[in-house]
Amino acid sequence: MHDDRLENPVSLDLLNYICLSLRWTTWGEVPLPPDPENPTFDGAWPFKYLGGFGLRLRSSIAPDLADAIYSSRIVYMGCLY
Repeated sequence: MHDDRLENPVSLDLLNYICLSLRWTTWGEVPLPPDPENPTFDGAWPFKYLGGFGLRLRSSIAPDLADAIYSSRIVYMGCLY
């Protein structure tokens, strides 16, 4: 992948390229920052939680497994550089 702002091309596999491309358009919920008066993009916030929104399970799997799958669908929404 080539980005005009970077000096060298970036190696990125297709799955990660698709995931990163869709992170803004996928349904989800971004909780408020820990300190709403002073939001900081420090790698701990903002994260979008996708489980139950863009990803919905209809399966006979155990409820705790479904919860584990839902809780694993978290996407960082801050700057990637």
